[in-house]
Amino acid sequence: MSYNNMLIPGMPDLGEGQGLWLHASYTNHSYIPSVRHSFAGNMLIFRTIHDIAAGEETATSYTYTPEDVRDRREMLQKGWELHCECPLCPLEAKTATNMLEERQRLIEEWRLVHREWDVYIRGGKSVNDEGGEDSPDSVQAPVALRDLEKLVMHLEKTYDKKEYKNQPRLAAAYWGVELIVRMPQGVWPHGELRFALGTLRNFGYFINI
Repeated sequence: MSYNNMLIPGMPDLGEGQGLWLHASYTNHSYIPSVRHSFAGNMLIFRTIHDIAAGEETATSYTYTPEDVRDRREMLQKGWELHCECPLCPLEAKTATNMLEERQRLIEEWRLVHREWDVYIRGGKSVNDEGGEDSPDSVQAPVALRDLEKLVMHLEKTYDKKEYKNQPRLAAAYWGVELIVRMPQGVWPHGELRFALGTLRNFGYFINI
C-alpha cells in the first residue's frame, strides 16, 4: 500500500494526508507522463496532457522530476524500489560523464551570474557606493537577462540534437523557468515570448505560432 498511495495536499482544518484510490493505483510511472493528477477535496482527478491513442497505457510521474537522471533513479529506487525505464531515463543514462559535468558547470555559472546581477534583474536599478540609486542609463537588466539566456542555450547544446528532437531537455527547462520567474515584466519585451516558448519546448511541449 505504501507504494500505491498518494499524498493529498493540505486542506483547511484537515492538513495533509494520504489515500489509496484503487483505479489510480494501477497507473504506472513515467517521467514523460500522459496524465497529471490534482485534487478537489479528497476527489482525485486525472487530466490528459496530450492525445492518448486507443489502447495506449496512461502513465503519471510518481515524483517531481530532477534534472539529473542519477538523482531521479536514486529517488525512485528508495521510494518505490523502481528502476525507471521510461523513454527519457535510458536516453539520459547514456550521457557521457563529462557532459553531465559540463551541465553542472553551466548551472553553477548561471547561479554566479544571477547573484552578480540580481539587483538589476529584480529591480532594474542598482545602488551606488554612497547608498543612492544609480542613474537610469546604468540599468543593466537586459544585459543580465541575455547572459543568463545564453547559459540556458549552452545547456540546450549539451543534449544531442537528434536524440532529443522530441524529448525534454530538463536542465535547460528548469533553469529557463528560473530565469522567467525573475524576469521583470516589460524589461525585455522582444525576448519574453520567444524565451517562454523555448522553455516549454525544453519541457517537451511543442508549440508553433
